[in-house]
Amino acid sequence: MLGVYFFKSTIALSTSKKWPQRATLLLPLALVLFCLSIPLYGLNAFAKSPGISLLFANLLITVSMAIVALLIFHLTESLSEKKIYLMLAGLLVYAMCFEVFRHSGETVKRLTIASLAMTLIFLWPLLSVGGQLWQQQASIHLKFLAAMLFSATCFWFIRTGYGIMNIINPDTIGLFDLLEGTGLRLIAAVFSVLLMLTISNRFFELSLIRSQAKAQNNETQMLSSLTALSLARYNETGQHILRTQKYVKQLALRLRQLGLHTAYLDDKKIEDMYKAAPLHDIGKVGIPDQILHKKGRLNAEEWIVMKTHTTIGENVLAAADTTSNDTQSILAIALEIAAGHHERWDGMGYPRGMKGEDIPLPARIMALADVYDALISHRVYKAAWSHEEACKDIISRSGKQFDPQLVQAFVLETTAFQAIALKFQDQA
Repeated sequence: MLGVYFFKSTIALSTSKKWPQRATLLLPLALVLFCLSIPLYGLNAFAKSPGISLLFANLLITVSMAIVALLIFHLTESLSEKKIYLMLAGLLVYAMCFEVFRHSGETVKRLTIASLAMTLIFLWPLLSVGGQLWQQQASIHLKFLAAMLFSATCFWFIRTGYGIMNIINPDTIGLFDLLEGTGLRLIAAVFSVLLMLTISNRFFELSLIRSQAKAQNNETQMLSSLTALSLARYNETGQHILRTQKYVKQLALRLRQLGLHTAYLDDKKIEDMYKAAPLHDIGKVGIPDQILHKKGRLNAEEWIVMKTHTTIGENVLAAADTTSNDTQSILAIALEIAAGHHERWDGMGYPRGMKGEDIPLPARIMALADVYDALISHRVYKAAWSHEEACKDIISRSGKQFDPQLVQAFVLETTAFQAIALKFQDQA
């Protein structure tokens, strides 16, 4: 069991980026020191008087807790050389006092100075953890760590007070074995192990947070690269990307507000659709230049080739492999959009002639957003339509080209669409 914990702790600390490599074994080291103190206490129990084994046992457990305190400072990003030097100085003073009391045979004073040392060791990092909790930067592990530190501090504070009372009045009533001997060490052991476990779990949590942040960064870079590749191959602008992204989000939010597709349209799904929207025409990277950049309308043969951009885009996105679940979710939506944004509600679209709700919702939303933007934009084969003309045309296609519920949502968002179009209009 100790071996498993040692391995887990080592891995947890090793994955902490900012922590120097020489300190990666501090947590398992604290556990080892604590475990070594146990047999030393046992040796002392068989001795006629407190011997050197008692001194080393107390020093080991105190150093173990000092290491735990330093690790807590590291977790709260407040570790400094000053704190390390202060901790070392405190341990030196404590060791000297403990040895003096051990030689003089003053057991009560020895236990009291040990309790006071533990109180300070736990109180110091508790203030640091409490500061983070106050600023609401806490996780469940940090909250549990604070609770353990508070409990340990209270226990050792009570033990210190009990010792002082014994020094002032030797006739103070004893509290059985709870605050002395075996009971004291047992409670100390429980607090120590719980603190070490919590710190280990917190390190794992921070490692997971960093991994997620790295995955999100990789996701952003990959999506940006795919979008740049898409824009490089055809004559759309970055403003078109921004406009259609925002149209898609407006429609999705309005659908949810109307109580439609609420199980699907949660915040994450809407955000994923927003990120996926720029890739709707990525398949045009596979269309020959003479067709893609033709100055005028396409003939029948050219139009057949142009239609293949949907399946090309589907294949490109399907080939984009990733281990990030979030990225896979975005790519899955992007794939649905790329493959289905030219499908029609009445089944007369392409490439598969899908009909009605068989067409994925993200593709249906993108279809309307893309058509609106195409209508209000200038093309080599047509002039830009006015906002009113585009709205009238889209409404007339309800139940034919577009999902009637989407058209209903669009009608309620026409003002927002116009504002987006004006704000992100193409530069002349």
